[in-house]
Amino acid sequence: MRRKDREVSDRAAIFDIMKRCPVCHVAFGGDDYPYVIPLSFAFAEKNGGVILYFHSATEGHKLTLLARDPKVAFSMEATDVSVVTDDNMACRSTVFFESVCGTGEMYLLSEEEKRAGLIAIAERYRMKGGSCHILDAALERTTVMVLQVREITGKRHLQEHC
Repeated sequence: MRRKDREVSDRAAIFDIMKRCPVCHVAFGGDDYPYVIPLSFAFAEKNGGVILYFHSATEGHKLTLLARDPKVAFSMEATDVSVVTDDNMACRSTVFFESVCGTGEMYLLSEEEKRAGLIAIAERYRMKGGSCHILDAALERTTVMVLQVREITGKRHLQEHC
């Protein structure tokens, strides 16, 4: 990372940023070009590492690409950004942000494991007062993927750090 003063390496701080990110953009190796798609997600610590859960239909382009190569990259950003502009000099304008990026290998969860992954995603997006119950019929028509994160880093540029 070029701007070490903006790097976030503490795992708790990275998780705090991730909690405020509405989607995770995942990049798969494509045919001629990479294929990037925003996905709903959940995350957890497992065996000292970080994992991300995603869900999908049981067929589609990302699953075709994933079957060829499990290596993916991901990026997410918090949405409450502010833009500060300097009318006299564009190079003095800036955007305040927080983001998390990384790489890893993505795999499909087994039938026995995918309910837990899907519940984690549903719980993350659940409205207060609602309940989270996964119907067997919904589970049958859903693929749940887990990304074993190999590299992860956060970055922030906030107004109070200027």
